Amino acid sequence: MPFGVITIFLVIVAALLMLLLSLIKNKRRDEKPVRWLNWLPAPQDNDALNIAASKRVTPKVSLHVVEWEGRKILLAVSDQHVIRLDETALPAQPLTKGEGC
Repeated sequence: MPFGVITIFLVIVAALLMLLLSLIKNKRRDEKPVRWLNWLPAPQDNDALNIAASKRVTPKVSLHVVEWEGRKILLAVSDQHVIRLDETALPAQPLTKGEGC
């Protein structure tokens, strides 16, 4: 066999082994989290940030009302800046039956 044919054969075998290894790793990924990503904070599932309203003023400028940590914040957003225009506290929601003490 010529040297070129052997090289091509070894490259194909190495590629198939790499493909098999990646398939095995993807199958195991559902079983346990990757250890080297443990330092990242866990994603939050709560709705801590809520965009209550948005309005496009010009093609590059828009206004947004954002609810965050018990406050409503009015933001002006352009392609260069974000400016806080106003901020108010959200009214406290009354307790429903069964909540509280």
